[in-house]
Amino acid sequence: MDEVNTRFARTKFADVGFRAQLWATELSLQGANETAEVDVLVAGAVEAIVGENLIKAAEYYTRAVALQDELNREWPQSRFVSSARFEELESKRQATLAEALMREARTLDQVANELLAKRRALGAVEQVEAIHELMTRFAEEFPRSNLSDEGLGKKYSFLMSVREQLRELQDLFYERLVPLPGNDAPMIMRELVDQETYVKVMRFNPSKNRDDALPVDSIQWANAKELSVRVGWVLGREVRLPQADEISQLTAAGVMA
Repeated sequence: MDEVNTRFARTKFADVGFRAQLWATELSLQGANETAEVDVLVAGAVEAIVGENLIKAAEYYTRAVALQDELNREWPQSRFVSSARFEELESKRQATLAEALMREARTLDQVANELLAKRRALGAVEQVEAIHELMTRFAEEFPRSNLSDEGLGKKYSFLMSVREQLRELQDLFYERLVPLPGNDAPMIMRELVDQETYVKVMRFNPSKNRDDALPVDSIQWANAKELSVRVGWVLGREVRLPQADEISQLTAAGVMA
């Protein structure tokens, strides 16, 4: 068209407007090959996810993100430029990597719970440190994954803070646990939680009548539940607040004053 417009400028075939139209069309088609390749990569990622291969899926999404970013920068006038698609691909990449990381964390969490339940504190500490590192990565590297950490971040942040006292804390609670009368399966604390123990687990003392040896007082229901959750983390077992009839059984048996 440039040649026609130059050589035959005075003929009816010369058309500057058509030339501009052709140029605009060419610009709009730039990046078509890249877009087709992005589609192939996304299809590969979906297939990998179906096959439970999250690492492979993440690799596909990573390549797709890089290609879409390149297209957006190199061909700004292309019809295939899309910041929305880039964001979508990046979110899927993060979600896939985050899910792979979370699966690893869940597996290690089971191992940590088993070690804690068997009172193997030394081995448990190694798992605690590894999971805490995973959860830190999860928070820092995948802020847009929209995937819940299922409370593992909070759990292992706490366990990291007490990892050097894990054996001490376990011994402290096991020394005070007794089976419920007539039932050896569930265990119950034979005495109220003293302020010193409460502070070791909760890191603050709400009591108005301060004395390490006295039972903790002025405690809110939410904090009492949080205490039981944290004790469960330390022991690697499910722990809950006792019910009134369970305390009555213990008192009637003369185990609790």
